[in-house]
Amino acid sequence: MASLSSYLETEILEWVKGTTFAAAPATVYVDLLDSGDSSILNTIAGSANRQAITFGTITTDGTGQIMSNSADITFTASAVGSATAVAAAIYDAQTGGNQLAQQDLASSKAISNGDEVKFSASNLTFKID
Repeated sequence: MASLSSYLETEILEWVKGTTFAAAPATVYVDLLDSGDSSILNTIAGSANRQAITFGTITTDGTGQIMSNSADITFTASAVGSATAVAAAIYDAQTGGNQLAQQDLASSKAISNGDEVKFSASNLTFKID
């Protein structure tokens, strides 16, 4: 199950309270995180640039609402270093910005120099119940 960030939880509560709610971002981006919830993109690719993600239709499985990527997402690692990804997070900006949600990966992924990390369409899923 996805964990909403404190930023997004506050935005939702502000909306329920009847105060300002941030505009939806034009594009959201995915980042890979290590066990300390830190981005590993600088380590594996030498750049903090997140990959744009487009989500398909929101569905339900009877226990929560689900959205999945509608197109492939590929991170190409250069020969900078290696790391292990244990979670993915979505942000409202390619660099900096606000984390919106975080989801543990079904299994951790050790990424070595030159490895490619690819989430095929519908394989990166965020669920909220």
